[in-house]
Amino acid sequence: MKKTQILVLTLSMMVAFVAPALAAQNQEVSQGSYDAVVYINGTKILAEDSNGQLISSGTAGIDDSNVIQAAVKAISNGTVVLQAGTYTLNSPAKIRVSNPGADIEDPSDGAKPYKAHSIPGRINFVDFDFGGEGVAYHDTEAGNQGGYTYRTDNADVDIGKRDGVNTPVVSHTYAGEWLQFSGVQVAESGTYSATFYTSTTQDQMSFKVLVDGKEVSTVTVPNTGSWYTFAPTTVKIPLTAGVHTIQVAMETGWADMAYVEFATNAPTPTPTATPTVTPTPTATATPKPTLTPTPTQTPSDGVKPYKAHSIPGRINFVDFDFGGEGVAYHDTEAGNQGGYTYRTDSADVDTGRRNGLDVPVVAHTYAGEWIQFSDVQVAKSGTYAATFYTSTTEDKMSFSVLVDGKKVATVNAPNTGDWYTFAPTTVQIPLTAGKHTVRVTMDTGYTDLAYVEFATEAPTPTPTATPTVTPTPTATATPKPTLTPTPKPTQTPTPTPSDKVYGADANPTGNPIGGGEGYTEIISRNDPRVKYIVDTRDELLSALKNARSGDVIYVEGNANIDMSGYFNVGVPAGVTIASNRGEDGAAGGRIYQKRLSSDSKSPDLRPIFITKGSGVRFTGLRIDGPDTGVSVSEWRAGIRIEHPMAEIDNCEITGWGGAAIVFWGTGSAKDMKDGGYVHHNYIHHCQGSGFGYGVVTYLGSVCLIEANYFDYTRHSIAGDGSAGSGYEARYNINGPNATYQNFDMHGKPNSSGSGKIAGDLIKIHHNTFLGTEPAVAPPVVIRGVPRVGAYIDHNWFYYTSYAPVWQVDSKGGIYITDNVIGKDKKLSTSGPIRYVTWNE
Repeated sequence: MKKTQILVLTLSMMVAFVAPALAAQNQEVSQGSYDAVVYINGTKILAEDSNGQLISSGTAGIDDSNVIQAAVKAISNGTVVLQAGTYTLNSPAKIRVSNPGADIEDPSDGAKPYKAHSIPGRINFVDFDFGGEGVAYHDTEAGNQGGYTYRTDNADVDIGKRDGVNTPVVSHTYAGEWLQFSGVQVAESGTYSATFYTSTTQDQMSFKVLVDGKEVSTVTVPNTGSWYTFAPTTVKIPLTAGVHTIQVAMETGWADMAYVEFATNAPTPTPTATPTVTPTPTATATPKPTLTPTPTQTPSDGVKPYKAHSIPGRINFVDFDFGGEGVAYHDTEAGNQGGYTYRTDSADVDTGRRNGLDVPVVAHTYAGEWIQFSDVQVAKSGTYAATFYTSTTEDKMSFSVLVDGKKVATVNAPNTGDWYTFAPTTVQIPLTAGKHTVRVTMDTGYTDLAYVEFATEAPTPTPTATPTVTPTPTATATPKPTLTPTPKPTQTPTPTPSDKVYGADANPTGNPIGGGEGYTEIISRNDPRVKYIVDTRDELLSALKNARSGDVIYVEGNANIDMSGYFNVGVPAGVTIASNRGEDGAAGGRIYQKRLSSDSKSPDLRPIFITKGSGVRFTGLRIDGPDTGVSVSEWRAGIRIEHPMAEIDNCEITGWGGAAIVFWGTGSAKDMKDGGYVHHNYIHHCQGSGFGYGVVTYLGSVCLIEANYFDYTRHSIAGDGSAGSGYEARYNINGPNATYQNFDMHGKPNSSGSGKIAGDLIKIHHNTFLGTEPAVAPPVVIRGVPRVGAYIDHNWFYYTSYAPVWQVDSKGGIYITDNVIGKDKKLSTSGPIRYVTWNE
């Protein structure tokens, strides 16, 4: 038993209970005071009266234990009302909860500091506010998974003990969780160096820092190789003198949090040495293989220029600032992969030598990395032509340019064919006279950076000629030039079908709807792009750990890879996981997940796979979840896409009660397809009550959904309705089996609060909807007014119970033209639409 709380329960009237089997039938509980001991063991709560007689097991008819649990979590002294019938009571009863001996904080008074915090100074993360769930913190998992008792209240936050740091830590973090620290006293206004001490066994984990509700920084957590090894990461945070509230919000979770030190200058990290003996991890440690720690550069006295830079003029990228990891640069790979020594400090940035250039280059770049140049002196205000000299063997590589923290340009690096040929790209950048800080941040990575020339007019590019003799690469040259990038199957624009063709019969893609046999873009086992061949879980995880952009991981066609118990498995940018669905009738390699009794519960759509960068592809696979029915205990997802340019094609995806595919915040893409491309898949039996999506877009995501076959879903396609969100659905077939509408867009309150928006742009055309029942399952439902519009045309709706398109609680912004209705294909040149009111 993990926790024990002693309560005095006073019943103000005679109450008759229908007792469970272990108590006498129709037991009457007399008026008076009762001691109840509440044991919290996982999620099961037991309640006994003062004589030790079982009142409720929580499962045998009386659920008063839920009331007791609520009382324990919600109040230290007060009254809980039990309504008649709800807990098998004859009439309403009041239970007075009196617990004077326990030190349980009352969140009804709002958040208040657990300890006094001041800046400059140190804040231990376990000293978050009093106030309870949703007030002082948000924790998605019940109970203290960390197993260590520290706080005096009963905060439901996971706290663990780690050798090597002199404070308990907040552990077992998950995406969306947060901690709050109110009443933080800042001594004086200025920009502070905030050094966060964290541990993780994963790459690219991160969290955000908010001050008074405003986001001020993102902290990228270095992979330390062990949950017991803590490393510092320093970021700059501007603060004004006075009292502030600081919140730390997990973007990815999977990081243990020790403490943060605020200083007026970047401190030299001096964590307590970690014992050389590897400690035994806790039972719920992350089920990932231990990785080699990524060493973090020790910043010296903060950031300062490596060389003086002026504009107009040239900046060599290897001359980034002094200051170390997280201050002057961010590099995701340990050591100098470029193999060339140039700088006088120990900066952990990959530097290489290239014949044909008069300067070393920054090489082996990856998504999320950056380099910074401070105190760049601009001679006069104006718009400058900035010409960047880069090389890459890939298409659609890019990086961003920031001036004083504000993004001013995106540079699209041209494919130069090899790493030794550099080409210029010119963008226009406005600058004011004076000193500025310039930062280059990799959107995709996979680009070598030489230098940039700033001029008042665009210069005529005169790069040094590349020798005709193929240079001999150094021993540690970038190990990617021979890889052929994975071609995308629809680089040629899809032809537009005739205006007289309706439904998915218009499919002009050249591949069968739903993929499988006849699909022409299959990656075979002997494809030269394949770098890893796997048929076990360990092999797959190892390949994902080592794969780089352009690599293909091939899952054997007869594989059955059990991913039970594994969640949020990262797929690096530009990596493809492939199998052979449709090749000579093959079903494709299977990756599946079952429910385990040891699985923790999550309220989110927790996936097997999650993208860690752009350009990820899943093709030719079977991805099977644990829930093919309507009733599910927890919603899970197959794939979660958090970056643009993802592609899911020719897969069979089934059994995900939450969603087969989740798009999360990809709306910054230039068009639907760049936001994500889902095509030629067979998606079925994703029908969990409350969710049950084939494809769903969240937080402004957009995507193109084309030539898929959906069946047995609650919604084939859905969106959360947030600003910026939308989708284009074309040439899809919706099978006859659905519990609710096939295509859906939720509503969100508009800025005036007087109505709802339903995303931005929705395009639904040339789809076939075979369902005719139930009547409450129309083909399309839009639950607000799209900010741009919903355009619905050239579809074939078999449904005839009502109009095929419904709009909920709103009118306008929907344009319905040239669709056919019923099995006999009756043409409707305009509408029809049905306006309804729902209680969402």
